[in-house]
Amino acid sequence: MKIFTKFFLVSLACSLLVPSAKCQDDGDYLFKPWQVTLFPPYSTNGMEGKNCVNRFSLNLLWGVNAGLEGIEYGSFVNI
Repeated sequence: MKIFTKFFLVSLACSLLVPSAKCQDDGDYLFKPWQVTLFPPYSTNGMEGKNCVNRFSLNLLWGVNAGLEGIEYGSFVNI
């Protein structure tokens, strides 16, 4: 468990320190530093989850994002 905790904290720190780059040219996406989802729409991004690009994403059961610029942890479904 100690190894997992260290790995989780190091990967979280790395994902937040990575310089941000714009993923899409059209500007229709929201860029967020992090998000946690139980299942849509029960997440920190709410109903906007499918329009958000996250740097860190934790999906407890099912998560939906427009994109990812970092690290994602998920259990069952990650879209």
